Amino acid sequence: MRRLAEQAVEPYAQLVTALIDRCLGSPGAVLSYVGILDVRDIAPIERYDVK
Repeated sequence: MRRLAEQAVEPYAQLVTALIDRCLGSPGAVLSYVGILDVRDIAPIERYDVK
């Protein structure tokens, strides 16, 4: 479990950064995401496949 968590840190940090950048780049816009599939244009969702 620890190895999995260590591997997940960087991709999730990049995803959070991309989401924040998108929010800051769209002032006044309402952005809504229900699940990981909604962000596939921001980040490759294959990186979040837990095996």
